[in-house]
Amino acid sequence: MIYRDRVKLKMLVDTGEEDAHGNPVKSVIEQYVLANVWPLGTDQKVDSTRTYVRTRYQMILAPTVDIPAGIGNDLSIIWRDYLELFADGSVERHYRGSKLHHYELITKAIIG
Repeated sequence: MIYRDRVKLKMLVDTGEEDAHGNPVKSVIEQYVLANVWPLGTDQKVDSTRTYVRTRYQMILAPTVDIPAGIGNDLSIIWRDYLELFADGSVERHYRGSKLHHYELITKAIIG
C-alpha cells in the first residue's frame, strides 16, 4: 500500500503500575506513522452558548506501530494543521491471512 501522509500518534498506555491512590499509571507514547487521510464531512451545530464544528476524517495507518485494542480516548492524532484529532469509535485491525496489513479508523476534530 502506498501511504501519502504522515501522522503523529499520541497514546496513553497503561504501565501496569498504580499510584499512591490505586489509580493506574499511564505513560505517553508518541510515534510517527505513515497514513492515508481523507475527509468525510463536517457537521455544524449551534447551541445557546456557542457554535462548534465537528470535522471527520477517515485514516488508514501503516502497521508499523502497536495500537492497543480498546484504546478509545487514550489515542490522539496530530495531522497537518490539526493539533489533535480523536478516534470516533474503535481502531480496526485489517489482516491478510495472519499478518496485520493496516489499521483503519474514523477521527474527529471539534473546533469552536
